Amino acid sequence: MSLKKAFRSGLQNWLSYNSTRIYHNLYKSMISKSPELGKVAEGENAWLNKWREYDKRMSPLAYRIFSRYIGNDINIMPMELCMSFVEPILTPAEYRQYYSDKNSFGKILQGIRMPYVYARNIKGSFFDNNYNSLDGHPLSELEQRKVNSFVLKPSLEASGRGVRIFRYSNGRFVDSENTVFSLEFLYTVYKKDYLIQECVSQSAFNSYFNPTSINTIRIATYRDVKTHEVRYLRAVMRIGRKGTEVDNSHAGGSFVGIDECGVLGKYLCNQWGEKVCVFNDIDFEHNTFVIPNYEYIKQFAIEIGEKVIHHDLVAMDIAIDSNNNPQLIEINVGGFSGKLFQLTSGTVFGDYTDDVMEYVTRKMKNSELKIMYYRK
Repeated sequence: MSLKKAFRSGLQNWLSYNSTRIYHNLYKSMISKSPELGKVAEGENAWLNKWREYDKRMSPLAYRIFSRYIGNDINIMPMELCMSFVEPILTPAEYRQYYSDKNSFGKILQGIRMPYVYARNIKGSFFDNNYNSLDGHPLSELEQRKVNSFVLKPSLEASGRGVRIFRYSNGRFVDSENTVFSLEFLYTVYKKDYLIQECVSQSAFNSYFNPTSINTIRIATYRDVKTHEVRYLRAVMRIGRKGTEVDNSHAGGSFVGIDECGVLGKYLCNQWGEKVCVFNDIDFEHNTFVIPNYEYIKQFAIEIGEKVIHHDLVAMDIAIDSNNNPQLIEINVGGFSGKLFQLTSGTVFGDYTDDVMEYVTRKMKNSELKIMYYRK
């Protein structure tokens, strides 16, 4: 084996080990909060027989945990295997950076409805929504359009990190911590690679669950390895904790499953899988909530998946505006977080599971990146 191949193989093995450690730590944390999740589950032996085809040391923890949310399904995906075995094939690492840069979306996803960008900073230079230079007047559109609020977000970060909402008050823009927006603030704090973007005026339906945050729908799509058609897989709705400005679970938000007809589930989960039926004083268990225009939203997600040509597995965050039309907030092609679906909606790949595993196994066999999970 050449030095280059040995290095890449060693790197992949390290990544595989790391994904196992990450998810096993998560599983153990979930079990420490809810010990029932760690007990032997019905159907466990059949599940182990299937998944130990890919790792003879496969732990039963993924099945024990997720089966207690979505039922005893042999297609429950071990998330450690998804991260280290499936995602490297369906979402190749060499293309992830370009698709993960929010400043690339306007180029990659032309024709897709997204919030308007007043200014982009790319490698330290300013551009407008259409990528024309703004170096002479980086904030000119904010002044010309007389906006009352905007979102400032890093273009290379994920999970809501660094996102701030600024609102006009007493002749200046300030955020929730009373930080004053200025060019000096941008140069010293954000420095480069960020967007200044319009605030979506979200639908009355989404706003009902928490009006202070944009509550997004996380939808996963998959390009069928047999037909190459993009399929809708699963979805959850992410809801910010009352009074917060972001809907991420690590910031106190929760997520609820969505069925294929747009009906919300009867319980929500936090980042540790702890279930509640009442969130933000809203009773999900005894009420039925149906997302308006959901068939169109699913088609919107499929259209986005079709435009992401280098990746076959995409998770996207979609806001619903005041006209009940979808707007893309961001796409995720690394760190898929399929656990959100397996805690609420169903198995990641459902009926496509065997096709996916056969495909990635064949691709991995033919790749120089042999990974530790394939141990037949």
